[in-house]
Amino acid sequence: MQKIAFDSSILIYYTAANPVFGPAARELLEMITAGQHVGVISVIAVTELLTIKKKAARHSNKEMKRLERWLFSLSDIVIIPIDIDIAMEGAAIRQQYGFKTPDALHLATAKIAGAKAFYTTDKQLVKYKGIKVKLLQPT
Repeated sequence: MQKIAFDSSILIYYTAANPVFGPAARELLEMITAGQHVGVISVIAVTELLTIKKKAARHSNKEMKRLERWLFSLSDIVIIPIDIDIAMEGAAIRQQYGFKTPDALHLATAKIAGAKAFYTTDKQLVKYKGIKVKLLQPT
């Protein structure tokens, strides 16, 4: 089984049932939960998922708890904490590519975790050459 990593946007589009990226995000997550791949995300994804804005208002505590339970129930997705190796790799990525810190840390996590690919909707991240970056295709 291959490890695949993905950006917070995949979780966000899936949970928000985004009409453009939601179906593709669902397909990717279903491949993971079906055991075809092991999913890898940075712990940053937890923060980004739980603090997204919905209809210009913050999540209620009840909604945050629901999302938290859902995320932590996904046994085929490994949440990787940021350690010194990831922080150093993230700094190198940020320095070389000029990506925002969260993006650099997502990519560093994927690389250090040994993922074969990193899925995102952020077109600028395809510039990164340390791991195969794949854009989630709208449906």
